[in-house]
Amino acid sequence: QTCALPICRLLLRAAANLGLNPPICFVFLAGTLAVMLLFEVSLVVSRLRDENVVLTQKLAILEYYLGQIQSRHGRESE
Repeated sequence: QTCALPICRLLLRAAANLGLNPPICFVFLAGTLAVMLLFEVSLVVSRLRDENVVLTQKLAILEYYLGQIQSRHGRESE
C-alpha cells in the first residue's frame, strides 16, 4: 500500500509494527480525534457557562443599584 501523506505513511508503519490492519488504525485515529474534539468543545462550553454566570451576577447587581437610584430619585421629586 502506498500513501502520499506523511501522516498516512506513519500510520501505516505504526499499524504494521503493532500487527494491526491499517483500516482499524484509521478508525482508531478518527475516534481519537473525535474524542479530542468533543473534549475541546466541552472545555469551551464550560468556560462560556462560567462567563455567563459572572455576567448574570453583574447584571443583577446593576439592576439592584438602578432600582436604588430610581427609588431615591422618586422620593426626591415628591
